[in-house]
Amino acid sequence: MKKFLVAALLLASSTQAFAFSRAEQTRACRPDAERLCGRFIPDVTNVTHCMNHFYSQLSPECQRMFGPRHHHRQG
Repeated sequence: MKKFLVAALLLASSTQAFAFSRAEQTRACRPDAERLCGRFIPDVTNVTHCMNHFYSQLSPECQRMFGPRHHHRQG
């Protein structure tokens, strides 16, 4: 379920994500999703909002999955 959630939230939030496979998205963002936004799992909308809010705290690998449009977002 969590693998699907991470892939779904990335695909819903960024066209950049289409350049990456589901496995790459999961590998890059699963730890961040669980660490920062676990309380919202399995709600894709809230997890996506949460990860956007905490963008600066995401790993560089996960930030790449979201693409450059979020690079200066502050919470």
